[in-house]
Amino acid sequence: MNQTYTLLSLCEAYPKIEIPIIQRNYVQGNDETIRCHFVNDLVKALTQQSPVELDFVYGAERQDTRLTDNCAPNNCAPQVGKVLIPLDGQQRLTTLWLLHGYLLALEQVNNNPEQLSPEEREAQCQLLARFVYETRQSAKDFCGYWLQEVTQRACGELVDKPSKYLRNCAWFDPEWEKEGTVTAMLGMLDEVASKRKELQAMPYGRLSECIRFYYLPIEKFGLSNELYIRMNARGEQLTSFEYFKSSFYKVIQQHKSLPEIKRKMEYDWVDALWQYRPKDTHVTDHPFMKCLSFVTEVLHIKDYPKGTKDNIPIVYQDPDAVTYLKQTLDCVEQLKGIQYDNLLKDSDTKKTLSFQEILARMLTDGLRTVTQRILLYTAIANLQHHNTVDGIVPLLRVVRNLSTNTVKQKIDLTKIYPSLDALVQVPNIYEYLAHLQGGISGFSDTQLEEEKAKAQLRLARPEVNTLLDEIEDFFSGKIFNLLCEVAETATLNEWVEQPQRIDLDTLQRTFKAYQCLSEMQIGVSPQKKDYPFQEPKHSGFREVLGDLLMTDIYKEDTVRNRYQLRPDWRTARPMFHFIKGFANFCQEQRVSLALETLTAYCEKMEREKIQTFIAQTQGDLSSLTHPGEQLFVYYVITRRLMHLSAHYFFAQGNPCKRLNNFAWLPLPPAQQADVTYRSLFTRGISFSKTGGETAATQMIYQKYKEKLASGLGKWNTIPPECSHYPNYDQLTSDPLSTLKEWTK
Repeated sequence: MNQTYTLLSLCEAYPKIEIPIIQRNYVQGNDETIRCHFVNDLVKALTQQSPVELDFVYGAERQDTRLTDNCAPNNCAPQVGKVLIPLDGQQRLTTLWLLHGYLLALEQVNNNPEQLSPEEREAQCQLLARFVYETRQSAKDFCGYWLQEVTQRACGELVDKPSKYLRNCAWFDPEWEKEGTVTAMLGMLDEVASKRKELQAMPYGRLSECIRFYYLPIEKFGLSNELYIRMNARGEQLTSFEYFKSSFYKVIQQHKSLPEIKRKMEYDWVDALWQYRPKDTHVTDHPFMKCLSFVTEVLHIKDYPKGTKDNIPIVYQDPDAVTYLKQTLDCVEQLKGIQYDNLLKDSDTKKTLSFQEILARMLTDGLRTVTQRILLYTAIANLQHHNTVDGIVPLLRVVRNLSTNTVKQKIDLTKIYPSLDALVQVPNIYEYLAHLQGGISGFSDTQLEEEKAKAQLRLARPEVNTLLDEIEDFFSGKIFNLLCEVAETATLNEWVEQPQRIDLDTLQRTFKAYQCLSEMQIGVSPQKKDYPFQEPKHSGFREVLGDLLMTDIYKEDTVRNRYQLRPDWRTARPMFHFIKGFANFCQEQRVSLALETLTAYCEKMEREKIQTFIAQTQGDLSSLTHPGEQLFVYYVITRRLMHLSAHYFFAQGNPCKRLNNFAWLPLPPAQQADVTYRSLFTRGISFSKTGGETAATQMIYQKYKEKLASGLGKWNTIPPECSHYPNYDQLTSDPLSTLKEWTK
């Protein structure tokens, strides 16, 4: 059982209580809000005789044979004994020390009938003099002179306007105004003096009856020197956190675990949160508040959907809410044991986040996305239910897949959190999904059907699990089109009913080829004098998107004359079809996955497609009308006849953005005589879905990023229509004939 102390009983137990040089200044008196609230609480406890506990004070002890009193004018005789060095609690102890001195003075001025005798007052002064400030000599001297004024010259002005009185004393050094501890003490004395009316009838002895705290020597608990450093290196912002803790403890004062929470706040949770503290600080206040913020948000979403957001006094009136907070903080140490490196794509950095990085974000900067919240909530809920992190990775993978591929907002968490509470109780997530009938509230039905199918595949063919894990992590779970392409099926049910149709070797080859394209870095080309843009680095995808111009990764917009890349083009079926062909080509030719090999495969496919066009049009390529076909022809001319990179064909800019957008517009009559801007195609444009052809024949393509350029610019039209591009003069007057020769 922890023993409670008063300031006086602590002074009786130790010949000297020394605030060491390593400690920070006394700052509680400089913050008007903090000192006002703290003094109000103390005065309320004294005047209403309602005892208050000021939490724990921690200290180190040492033996000292040269003990001297703090009272400079009346030094006590040297003593031998233990010296107490407060490591945590300095601010509270100092405020109590000032309050004791003030009440000694006030008692004399008011001539209270219950006041101490001169002998008793002297004894109290000797006890208070054991409290010594070693942080600054100026602070030490001020404290000594303050006690002297209390015992020898207490007067109305001293208890009415302490700071004014003390500043006018002959012993007061004007340089002390630059000393933070001294100015803070003066500020606190004035704050206490503002409560003179409430305090003037109160006997001095009530201090020991109403204000107590717990004292714990760190040696008793075998704590390390690291904790000493932590406690002594605290920043001045800690005073706000100390006040918060005091206020929070009042909110949860009826909870049965309050003593345990207080203890863990000082020990267990400090150790768990230590690595997440801000750089160059030695306290865990920040990560604790971030954790509290996350938990409060969760509780608000789950239990108070119509209440005030993050209203701590309201939320934590519920004992279950306090229990959940305690359990979550208890989980932190175990959460550190979850090893999942490629868990989530970061939308900001485009890098993959591990679970540990998500946990660190919650405790440092705060979680930014709904999916990050969902994953962390899942881990906490699972740990609270099973009390272990063993076997949690499959659950996190499934939840990541569902969350990432569900269009969701923060408000959806009211449905998702209860669903996760049910999922964490499932012994085997894949067994559960394989036999699940119906949906899971809050998540996409489409993605859930994919998860069910993959779960059945995993159970039917356990040998696919390792590869499937890797693929799912890479694509954030959305791999339906990849599996259908490998199985050569159109629907999900076909390969679910026949799981052997998914050839493991083909799946692995296709996936590795996809990875190769995504990681391929095409070098920067030198800036040319006749082309103002320097080509940025880009992945292998820029090398193949032109070959997919006729597939449905592009969409037609016949109203606005647009031909645009779909947002989901990376995981579209045509992309996987192309890459599977590339992978098979490399295996057949026994060549490696490299840029040169990719170029050879692209040229092979382009020749075959142009030959198909020649056959379809009976040799008249100018009769092609679909925008995808026309753009494909222009693309091949640009790449293979003009020998320019894909960068010349697409809009300039960041290759990570959707830059493969095109529009068409009729050539103005005034420019139709200019062969520079004359279309190679003579029948206008038709559409695959709506049918019909445009009346105009001179259709000029414009490439763009987000917005169309105004008019036909020098660099925003498709070559070879624009003669400003290099190598155009190398073409014959009939580029289409040149193209047909190239196919041979």
